[in-house]
Amino acid sequence: MTLKVLIVEDQFLEARSLGAIVSNAGHTVDGIAKSVAQAIARIQESRPDIALIDIYLKGDLNGIDLARQLGQQGIPFIYISANSNASILEQAIATKPYGFLVKPVFEREIVVALNIAMFLCHDRRDFLARQQTWLRNLLKNIVSAKDARGEKALSIIRTLTSFIPFDFITIDTGLRDEFEIAVFRYQRKGFDEYVQYDDPNPRVVSMADLKSLRRKKLGSQTAYFLNGEDLMKYAAQDPVREKIVKARNFTAKLWLPFLKSGEVEMSVIFYCCNEKRYTSDHLNLILSVQDVLAEAVRSIRAGQSGPAFPKWMPESKAPAHLLKPRIEGIIGQSPKLLEALDKVSQVAPYDNTVLILGETGVGKEGLVKAIHRLSSRKDKPLVIVNCAVLPADALPDS
Repeated sequence: MTLKVLIVEDQFLEARSLGAIVSNAGHTVDGIAKSVAQAIARIQESRPDIALIDIYLKGDLNGIDLARQLGQQGIPFIYISANSNASILEQAIATKPYGFLVKPVFEREIVVALNIAMFLCHDRRDFLARQQTWLRNLLKNIVSAKDARGEKALSIIRTLTSFIPFDFITIDTGLRDEFEIAVFRYQRKGFDEYVQYDDPNPRVVSMADLKSLRRKKLGSQTAYFLNGEDLMKYAAQDPVREKIVKARNFTAKLWLPFLKSGEVEMSVIFYCCNEKRYTSDHLNLILSVQDVLAEAVRSIRAGQSGPAFPKWMPESKAPAHLLKPRIEGIIGQSPKLLEALDKVSQVAPYDNTVLILGETGVGKEGLVKAIHRLSSRKDKPLVIVNCAVLPADALPDS
């Protein structure tokens, strides 16, 4: 596989040397940029497969600023920098690079880093493609199910949980309909525990405030996500929006509108608290199933009135556990634990090898058993081996 590589380096000789290494490895140099502005302009002309980025560049912005923008666009990148102090490394790691090489670097190090990145890119795209297929099939099952309105809404929410992180979710089945009839709002309390969130605190946010903000959403026709400071800046533009974000301690938001005749007809809004963040992968995944998700949301309106929480969940095609996951023997509701359990439900159906890390006593074996119970091998034996007690001569030479 040949990669289109963007080189972002302000030193001419180093940039030229990197270009030669990339070309000798059989890849294509998609351009050389000396600053973040030049790099962004180049990306707009020709989207690269991967970028090699120095951290300190010409101009006010540095390579870490560029990396954040690349992350939002889903473009992988590798840092190549002489600056590797603790502060720089902490900021760089937060951008989730595909590698960090410290100058001076040898040709072989760069080639190996590109090869690893190429493998990770392919594996990531394959994973996202399978997620899209599964999510689409699950949503189609919900559309065809003959459920009450509350049952439909909760089925959609349970399905989305395995693919998109959230602490709060709002499904608006008709922005021009009455608020009380059209809007379903839920707070996630546990791995498979949701609470319908009906009444805001009138001393903080009134129902009139929510209805006013809802009308303003009619003009927001493009899907987007906001994290951290970007969300706070966005919220500060409207006093009601700012009150809501601060009252619930939201740190991330993903907005997905559904259009009809050029206007916003329905919407789904995801909110995160704590340290969770949205990425371009989340946005691309939800956009890839936007059509069938719109059908599912629209089907809520066609459902009969009934209880908000269903007594049973509809049967679905594999992986069925995504609609009604059963992870037994693990108790807790902390954000980190919920994140780990969500990952368990995502990886369980795959045949890939899964590595679980953690100190002794944190519950790694419990996660292993959960993966086994949610996998296609659940009816077969699970063999647990304590490798630490195996004698060296019992292990193969390879």
